[in-house]
Amino acid sequence: ATAWTPSDDGSEWTFDLRTDAVWASGEPLTSADVAATMDRLVAQGNAGLGGVIEEGSVDSSDPAKAVITLVEPNGNFPVLVSIFNTQSVITPADYTSGTTLDERPDGTGAWKLETFDPTTFVATYSRNEDWWGGSTNLDTIELRGFADIGTAVTAMSSREIDVIQNFSVIGGEGLLNDDAFNVLTPPSSNHRKLWMNTQLPSGGPFTDVRVRQAVAYAVNRQQIVDTVYEGQAIVGNDHPIFPTLPFFDASQEQREFDPERAKALLSEAGFPDGFETTLQVGDLGEIPAIARIVEQNLAAIGITAPVSVTPNSDFYGAQWCLGPAEDTQPCGASAEIGIVDYGHRPTPDIFFSRALETNGDWNETNYSSSEFDQFFKDYQSAVDVEGQKAAVAGIQAVLHEDTPSCYHSFFNYLSAHSNDVAGFQTTALGHLQMQNTTIAQ
Repeated sequence: ATAWTPSDDGSEWTFDLRTDAVWASGEPLTSADVAATMDRLVAQGNAGLGGVIEEGSVDSSDPAKAVITLVEPNGNFPVLVSIFNTQSVITPADYTSGTTLDERPDGTGAWKLETFDPTTFVATYSRNEDWWGGSTNLDTIELRGFADIGTAVTAMSSREIDVIQNFSVIGGEGLLNDDAFNVLTPPSSNHRKLWMNTQLPSGGPFTDVRVRQAVAYAVNRQQIVDTVYEGQAIVGNDHPIFPTLPFFDASQEQREFDPERAKALLSEAGFPDGFETTLQVGDLGEIPAIARIVEQNLAAIGITAPVSVTPNSDFYGAQWCLGPAEDTQPCGASAEIGIVDYGHRPTPDIFFSRALETNGDWNETNYSSSEFDQFFKDYQSAVDVEGQKAAVAGIQAVLHEDTPSCYHSFFNYLSAHSNDVAGFQTTALGHLQMQNTTIAQ
């Protein structure tokens, strides 16, 4: 799209489409492709569009305009249908859900898929001579998949590859400290959320807001930023709103590391001597290292919380979202406390709708607040930043008070390329922008 415009109340959005974008087949991209794609996304239950649009929402009568009517007004709708909602890419009108790119290598972008080997996960792309954006500098690129980040870092360090899409501080120290590589560190809303089940087990310690607040005061956020992320992160304040967003409420008081206040809250809640629990985590990246710090922090206020590490392939089904329990919410049977990963989103809509709203299908905390739900609706329907600011101020305040989770930090997305590479860019979701990339010979 070249432009997008809302109606006065934000319930309808008009997207002006490029007239020079063509599919690999040679057919032009039209609003019919947009309409068919949106209908497929609704049918598949797309994460960012649930409750936002319905089947048949797109008026495609003008091939160069897609007019989309929403279920309710939504000021952030363009973000939800951008590359930052990774499942919302536009596909041809006759595309079939479930088709993979190697089965039908169609697109309108800078590159065309030539080969893909699913046994080695190596894909090659060539320049798309019909790309509306002009001509790429490189003739071809090769993407290689790796079994784990450590293997990818080794390949980068030994100069087997020119660019690494993503790596972490733990295991990636060699890249961070080697002048032969240019490390890109786009700030992101990536976070490792410390959740607490607010309803189960019935009468359990985390059903008391004072206990949850005690945990939040006990966690040494700066220690996590400094030791786990080596400064490649910022301290969080128990909500998922990234501080660079224009509607962020900077006036909210930062929750500080305060073990004495945490102990007092535990005593008020009837746990003067603390209690025992188990901190559940998967073996993903730096999460076990964060968990060890949290375990030590909680021990200092009397909570015994040994870390239980589950293989990440099993973690989500074994500890995180096990389904409903005792007539609770869709994710209500989650463990009573644990740490789970959330990837970057440019706006917090998905964090709100799926992980915090009542009956959200990622709501591992069992959190249910009519106050939060109303603030979220106000935020969604706001068509300007001032309206969003008012709603987000309420969201930050209610989450800070209720503390269903401790959002202790947001960490930078890390990518890197050799110094022979120029013109490479990445987003905090890992989109590789290589149309302007060059490599010195």
